Amino acid sequence: MLAACVLFCLYLVMMSMMMMMMITMNALQRSDIGGIDAYGNTVLHVAAYSGHAGVCRQIIVQQQTERDDVSGMTPLIDILNRDGCSPIDLAKSKPTRR
Repeated sequence: MLAACVLFCLYLVMMSMMMMMMITMNALQRSDIGGIDAYGNTVLHVAAYSGHAGVCRQIIVQQQTERDDVSGMTPLIDILNRDGCSPIDLAKSKPTRR
């Protein structure tokens, strides 16, 4: 019984991660990378929290091509969510996936 509960929990975690990834990729396809959810998270926050380094790179590159930022910094990197975390803070707290 315990093994079944553990497997079910792992299944829920995997499904949640897949949903976040699909939302992130959908936002990238629509070029809606500047949107912010109810918790103050951008797509970069979600990708960083999920540990998807490759997706983070794609988001940053896409935003840099869309906006010619004089300072060279991508503004999404500087946005803090409601918990006061930047995408970099979230990326540091999770293992990286490629």
